[in-house]
Amino acid sequence: MNDRFVFTVHYDEALMRAVARRYIWLGHSYSNPVNTPLAFVIFVGVQTGINTGVRFLQLSLDISFLVVLLVVVLIACGLFWLHWRSVYAGLRPMIGQEVVFHLGDQGLSLGAKGRVTRFSWYDFEGIRRAERFWLLIRAPGAFVTLPLAGLPAGILDFLESKSALARDGKLLSDTPA
Repeated sequence: MNDRFVFTVHYDEALMRAVARRYIWLGHSYSNPVNTPLAFVIFVGVQTGINTGVRFLQLSLDISFLVVLLVVVLIACGLFWLHWRSVYAGLRPMIGQEVVFHLGDQGLSLGAKGRVTRFSWYDFEGIRRAERFWLLIRAPGAFVTLPLAGLPAGILDFLESKSALARDGKLLSDTPA
């Protein structure tokens, strides 16, 4: 591969925690159309269960709505936390690692601990941008984290052009569709 850019990045714990949050909050929701209908089904199911209990206990419907809202928020927070733990567990081995990136016209390669992984630009679906890093999305659940600190000039523009070319000009935006 003809390298246009070669640079080394360092992954620390704060960065990996931020990556896990970003990936869960914005990074993968575009690829999972089940999220919104599932939340609605959970809300209706909890509401129905609470209303049945309210009738049995003869409570007011105003209180039942607040209880349902509280239960749904607790469920959502619990699911977010469980998903975050799962994503972070996958990222944790990267903490303290130094990875050498090689970017060229055909793709990119990553090298760490004597192992090299190569990707074609066509392997990537798009880019998710954050303040301290970019996620190069390969597929739902598969991405490459690129910390932005200390990158040589021109790399980000180069990555955007390659990502756009790889998907026939379709470059993912910063927010899910």
